[in-house]
Amino acid sequence: GAHVVLRLSQVGGKRAQPTHEDMQLAANLAAYYSELKGEKRARVSYTSAKHVGKPKGAPVGAVTMRKEDGTLLGIPIDVSELAAKELESRAISR
Repeated sequence: GAHVVLRLSQVGGKRAQPTHEDMQLAANLAAYYSELKGEKRARVSYTSAKHVGKPKGAPVGAVTMRKEDGTLLGIPIDVSELAAKELESRAISR
């Protein structure tokens, strides 16, 4: 499947927490760029970077998760609708 990385900023020495909207958009992107793009929903697992690793000898892009923090339902169609709105807003602003 597809991988999405949320890069979080440091605030006062602590890593900021992603919002639910950030997590949902990441899940939607992962679903959109996966083999499940044509499905209405796709189950997307998430974890922190410290639990992600590349297996020895595995091809580029292959990863394993040592611990899953949870799952979300990614909705691929939301990404294509969001992209269409973004393109429309750029065309209007020109």
